[in-house]
Amino acid sequence: MDFSITPLGDMALMIEFHATGLSDSANEFVHSAYHLLLKQTVPGMIALVPAYTSLTLHYEPSFIKSDYPYQHMKMIIQELLRKGIKTDTGHGNCFLIPVCYEPPFSLDLTEVAQVHHLTEEEVIHFHTKQIYQVSFLGFSPGFPFLSGLSKAIATPRKENPRTLVKAGSVGIAGEQTGIYPTDSPGGWQIIGQTPIRIYDPEKKEPTLFAPGDMIRFYPITAKQYDQLEVSHEYNCP
Repeated sequence: MDFSITPLGDMALMIEFHATGLSDSANEFVHSAYHLLLKQTVPGMIALVPAYTSLTLHYEPSFIKSDYPYQHMKMIIQELLRKGIKTDTGHGNCFLIPVCYEPPFSLDLTEVAQVHHLTEEEVIHFHTKQIYQVSFLGFSPGFPFLSGLSKAIATPRKENPRTLVKAGSVGIAGEQTGIYPTDSPGGWQIIGQTPIRIYDPEKKEPTLFAPGDMIRFYPITAKQYDQLEVSHEYNCP
């Protein structure tokens, strides 16, 4: 897949894979480039931020031995990507995440079911049968944008966002699903909640997920939710 590199201010550049809209294939190239560059020792590179179809590389110009840091970094990155990039989705970890779809956690489950002329059980079935890929983290620290949602339950964001969505809430927005890492405002359709804490700023690795990880949800009861909320145990094959 073709890509282009453009400056983003004077301390970053953007690698953009040419795609129309939200592209799973472009996202796979983003993940491949992300993991490829993570393994490299590139003088001056300080951070990589993947998105759906692009990857932003932040660098420190003073660490680059050139009068033209951007051009120098662009040349290195182009060479690395042209030699090593390939479609490969086998980079990430796999997680099984428990979700309680019962009230009071499933604020919009009934509404989503009515929109699609489904039962609530059918919505849960569609949501739990898929394996999702973490396309990227964004919106708020650790928020995983998950691709792979069945079109059968794809639902637009709420017209009037809530001023407070609880941490752990599992939502749908268009053809995406995701988990709120912290309490925050939000407009996604909330169909359940997980007791698993996916963001902890006190940890060395604050976010549970990384781009390229795979996630599958499974339903639990409210009683199991309470038990797991205390233990924070979860399965990770």
